[in-house]
Amino acid sequence: MTETQAKSFPEVSQSLWFERKWPSLYEAFEDGRIDEKRLQETFAHYLPKADPGKWLWIGIDASKIARPDAVTSEDRTTQHVHSLPECKKPITFGWQFSTAVVLADPASSWTYIQDQQRVASQTTAIEVAAPQLRRLAPHLPKNAIVVLGRGYDANWLWCRCSALDIGALGRLKSNRCLYRPAPAPTGKKGSPPKDDAKLQPKDPTTHGEPDGTWKGTNAKGRPVEVTSWKHMHIKQARWLEVTISRVGNCALHQNNSLQVALGERIADAYLT
Repeated sequence: MTETQAKSFPEVSQSLWFERKWPSLYEAFEDGRIDEKRLQETFAHYLPKADPGKWLWIGIDASKIARPDAVTSEDRTTQHVHSLPECKKPITFGWQFSTAVVLADPASSWTYIQDQQRVASQTTAIEVAAPQLRRLAPHLPKNAIVVLGRGYDANWLWCRCSALDIGALGRLKSNRCLYRPAPAPTGKKGSPPKDDAKLQPKDPTTHGEPDGTWKGTNAKGRPVEVTSWKHMHIKQARWLEVTISRVGNCALHQNNSLQVALGERIADAYLT
């Protein structure tokens, strides 16, 4: 159904991507759903093994498939199309999917898909990603790290990722607020403070002294600096400790984005 040119059932059967005869297409629609569990086990069987001492990077993101002419298709949603020529309404209608893949190292257009789920109109990509990762985690090695874009900066998702036996690394929104551990009780009357100083990515004056800094060079010989702040938390889930990191060269780029690392083992290994 990812054939973008076909607008009717017969045209789908004539697609270059559909190599069987047209009767098998009807049979596929009649048989119903694919055995998702078996399919995911097949994907996991061909999972590439990371080199010793390296991480296996898993990416998850939502993508859209436009279906403006599929008027009989259920549950289509509106989609912004930034590449359309100038017009009053640069939108179309279609489906959205959440896909988890292995990120190739070195970077490549080829990848290993691990799971794909439909994002229905009554849910969001974040709500679909959480159960996806929960089902996928048992098939992944301990040295796997899931990377998340800014669109997945959500307390709800962080809490669920922390229960997985794999690490997670995500970009922070610039207005996100995190807090350092609460100071020791002073003995004064009243409730002791539950949070210490705030850290906000877009406000360098709140960053304060980091807990660690590493300097070196990347594969291209360019200078790299990694700065980290450990034992940070959010007010809505103070029990969840995270590590904040900044990767870049502060002398050249003052607006380096910040990332959040979930899992102390992952944070220590990734930032050292």
